[in-house]
Amino acid sequence: MTRGDIYLVDFAPSVGAEIRKKRPALIISCNEANKHLRTVMVIPFSSKIDKVYPFEVLVKKEAGGLDVDSKLKVTQMRSVDKIRLKKYVGTLDDDIIVELEKAIKLHLAME
Repeated sequence: MTRGDIYLVDFAPSVGAEIRKKRPALIISCNEANKHLRTVMVIPFSSKIDKVYPFEVLVKKEAGGLDVDSKLKVTQMRSVDKIRLKKYVGTLDDDIIVELEKAIKLHLAME
């Protein structure tokens, strides 16, 4: 499990407006933490791409083994136990990760 990998993640149970069900999510935490901790930081994908905000990143299905074009929902970034990771899907290229880092900084007002 390394930074940039996409896994099918089981987000259930969820509460309120939290992301729901099994869906692909991108591991965004650093590899050192991924190696030693029981949790990883992930950003879930959504296939609802009619509106893509500046703090979201559109990812074409070919880019990482996804079934459909999707967007990374930075607003739903969270830490999950590795038990929730069910199946490896693919890995994103560094250019998409760079775009994602900009979106994270925008969402967290770090620029």
